Amino acid sequence: MLSEQEIQQIGRRYEITCPVCGTENAYFRLKRDICRPAQTEGDGHPLSYKWGKPGFDSVDPKQFFFGVCSKCRFTGELDDADYRQSAKFSEEYRALFLPDGLRQMLMANASGKGLGLSLGKRIRDDDPMGSLIAQFHLGIYCESLRVKVIHNNIARYYLRLAWVFRSRETFYPEADVEALAGKFTRIEKRWKRDIPKQSEFPVIPGMALNELDALRFSREFFERNYEMLRETQLEGELRLRHLLGEIGFRIYELSPTEEDFRKASSFFSGAMQQCMSIISDKSVVGGIVNRAKEMLEICGERGREL
Repeated sequence: MLSEQEIQQIGRRYEITCPVCGTENAYFRLKRDICRPAQTEGDGHPLSYKWGKPGFDSVDPKQFFFGVCSKCRFTGELDDADYRQSAKFSEEYRALFLPDGLRQMLMANASGKGLGLSLGKRIRDDDPMGSLIAQFHLGIYCESLRVKVIHNNIARYYLRLAWVFRSRETFYPEADVEALAGKFTRIEKRWKRDIPKQSEFPVIPGMALNELDALRFSREFFERNYEMLRETQLEGELRLRHLLGEIGFRIYELSPTEEDFRKASSFFSGAMQQCMSIISDKSVVGGIVNRAKEMLEICGERGREL
C-alpha cells in the first residue's frame, strides 16, 4: 500500500462533496501524463505502463479510477468532470439519477443494509484486489441508476473489471481469486434485488467475478452502444466495431464456443469491409484513411488467428 507522500507524487488531491448524502470526501486522481500504457493488447488492456516517476511499476493505475463516498458509497469516475464538480450543481446532478435509487442509498445508511453498503464493506486496505472489484461493481451499480442509461460507461467499467482479473499476476499475485469470488457471491441476491430493471439495458447488469463474465457484460453494453452509433459517427463506429471484435477474440480464447466465434468473426469482417470502403472512397480524406489502412491489417491478422 502506498503512503500518502508517495500518492502525492503521482496523484492530485480532490475534495468532493458527495452529491447524494453531502459527505466531504478526499480522493486522489492520477496527475495528467504521469502514467500511460507502454504496451497494450487488442482490447486496450495495458500489458505494461510507463510512469513519469520511478518506483511505481507495481502500482495498478485502476486504483485511482473511482471515488467512493465513505458514507453512502455513491461512486463516480474521477475522470468525469461533472462528477468532480457535482457539488456546484448538486440538484441538477442528482436529477440525472433515478430518485428511488438515490433514496435507497440514503435509507441504507439508517438501516445498515443495502447493496452500496454491502459492497463498501469489501473495500479494505489489506485487500487491494478485492477492494478494486468492489469499486467497479459500485461504479456499475451507480451508473445503472441513471435516468438515461449511458451504455458506453457501463461497458467500459465491465471491460476494466475484466482487466483487473487479467492483470492479477502483475499487480495482485497473492490474491486468491476463488476466495474473493466467494465473498462477493454472498451479496448476489441483494445485487439482483437492488439493480433497477431498465428497459434500455441490453441485459440486466450482473456481478462479474471473473474475466470471462466481465467481458461478456462489456460486450453486451458495447453492442448496444454500437447500434446507437451506427451510421452517425463513422470513425467512432469503426473503432467500436474493431473493439467488439477484439473483445470477442478474447472471449473466444477463454471459452471457444460456436456463438463466440461467430460474433468475433462477424465484427472483424465487418470492420474490414468498412475499412476497405473508407480507403476506396475518394471523398473521404484525412487521418481516418490511414487509420483504416492500419485497422484493415490488424483485423485481417485477427481473422486468420480465429
